[in-house]
Amino acid sequence: NNIEGGIQVDEPIYDWEIIKKKTKSILKRIKKNKIQRNEKVIKIEKKKDYKLITNKNSYHFDIIIDASYEQSNSLIKNFSKISKKKYQLVVVFEFISKNFNKMGLALMDGNFFSFLPKGKQKRHLLYHVKHSIIEQKVCKEYPLKWKKQHNYLAKIENSKRLILKDFKKYLPNLDITFTKNQFINPRVLLKNVEKSDRRISKINEISKNYFQIFSAKVDHSVDIAYKILKKI
Repeated sequence: NNIEGGIQVDEPIYDWEIIKKKTKSILKRIKKNKIQRNEKVIKIEKKKDYKLITNKNSYHFDIIIDASYEQSNSLIKNFSKISKKKYQLVVVFEFISKNFNKMGLALMDGNFFSFLPKGKQKRHLLYHVKHSIIEQKVCKEYPLKWKKQHNYLAKIENSKRLILKDFKKYLPNLDITFTKNQFINPRVLLKNVEKSDRRISKINEISKNYFQIFSAKVDHSVDIAYKILKKI
């Protein structure tokens, strides 16, 4: 209904649980340097080198690779000029369907929805360009109050209702059932491209040997990794 046509394509599926297990396995095999996990970076100071302060310890490094995404501006404000970004708090819903086991679909082009398989599970993740956005603000730092996600329960339920209504407008014969799982995440857009849908990835050397990675899409991560390898 209300759709002109469709284009069928082949697209790979990734499973983030498998990726996490694989990554942990690789890290365990690295013996030369220590890999610290489960530490929150609180502050970074620049002197002769970089002093990185966490909730458990402090460290000194010659090179910093910052992939902290929405928290990056907060970490670098002590030694670098920070620019405004468009921050968003978005919700992605999980659903199951009797009509299909694995299918990805993107309704184009505009403020519509898309869904994709959740890895190898018979579940799907549903995102809406307009209705998945719970909060948004153009500012220099990610709003800390957004971390209190229990304040947004009403907005999340309203988002689910609006997305389902839109879903049925275009795909009335597909039955979906939302599970109890929903994923609330930050999203960051560079201010100079905020009026477009571009989700660019790039590396900024904001200070000597301080590399800030701005990458919002999983399929960009491998290219970014090779680029950062060349730089260091």
